[in-house]
Amino acid sequence: MPNTSVYPLTVNMTAVDAAFVLVSNTASFASCLGCIVIITIYYAYKEIRTTSRLLLVLISLSNLFVCFSTLLQTGTYINNLMFPKQTSYFCRGSAALLVFSQTSSALWTVAITFYLLLCVSCRRVTLANRILFLFHIVCWGVPVLLTSAGEISGVYGYDITDILRYKHPTPCWLSDRVKNPLPWYLMTVEGWIMATFVAVSLMYLILTWTVVRQRNKGKVLAGDDVIQELAIQTANEQLRFIPAIYVCTRIWGTAYFLFTRYPEDRHLRAFDWLMIIKAIGDNSQGLANAIFFCLATKQIRKIMSKKLGCVVSCLCGWCRKHRLAAQDRWMKVPSIVRIRRGKLAQKRPKNLDGSDLDLTGISLDLPTMILEGGEEEVIFEK
Repeated sequence: MPNTSVYPLTVNMTAVDAAFVLVSNTASFASCLGCIVIITIYYAYKEIRTTSRLLLVLISLSNLFVCFSTLLQTGTYINNLMFPKQTSYFCRGSAALLVFSQTSSALWTVAITFYLLLCVSCRRVTLANRILFLFHIVCWGVPVLLTSAGEISGVYGYDITDILRYKHPTPCWLSDRVKNPLPWYLMTVEGWIMATFVAVSLMYLILTWTVVRQRNKGKVLAGDDVIQELAIQTANEQLRFIPAIYVCTRIWGTAYFLFTRYPEDRHLRAFDWLMIIKAIGDNSQGLANAIFFCLATKQIRKIMSKKLGCVVSCLCGWCRKHRLAAQDRWMKVPSIVRIRRGKLAQKRPKNLDGSDLDLTGISLDLPTMILEGGEEEVIFEK
């Protein structure tokens, strides 16, 4: 803990800090909603349950932990202004959830890209489905080990020097008691994220080259090859956007880390603009996955359009019913309405027995004879 007597203790949250908290929480809530939509649709409709969509559900579960971690981290960001204790359970718990969620999301992204590589490039769909349990062991087990290692080593805490020296609040992650924090920064979160960028980019280039090469070739499929080809196409359509989304959204947080933590002459307030972009990118992966999942899948589009049509029909029926009820209650309708028409140019195309008329809410007295002068009289009685 640094000597606080040599630093001014009058530190207030600026407009940028308030915007960071607001943007982070808003993006987190939106991503939570997107992840819940993916998980709910998967378990609600058995006909869309495939291995590729199961992997999408698993990374959505990991993104839910990321959103919960962000909500806790914004709380520690505000709490940092009051110079709290390093050993508080709130701080350590939020830091542990940060490490677990971020590393789990990175590992699931690598696992999904590797699954795509096996299915599309190597055409080993059966093998890719059989090693699914290994994905669970690595993507859930390694984050637990990393989180436990940080807790046992006692590295979680507040970096009070940021707020004392730069008047910049920071969330709870690594304590300023750690003499050399850079290895711990890399080992807990950022090192895994940067390794994910490299691995995902290389595998995605191979995938793209394979898809382009296969698209230019004509194929004649028969027997089991048809089923295998359908499985490959499904995996490619459902999962190919996940690695690109991860890189595009998470790279801003890594850039902010490199610019504010690595150089010795860093100044945190010089990169407040990048902090806001980081708040959007780090917490929007779940929402982006949900949008592509719902729009890029034909079956999901049909399901959602059908449900949306039912909702619209119910709303229209409710509005029509209440509108008619309001008219019956407030509008004064005369007991007899007399309607006269001129001489018809041609014979009446409708039946005169009233079978093709809508008689809802009224009684119809049909004329028994055509009046002289070419006019006919129809009387509607309420």
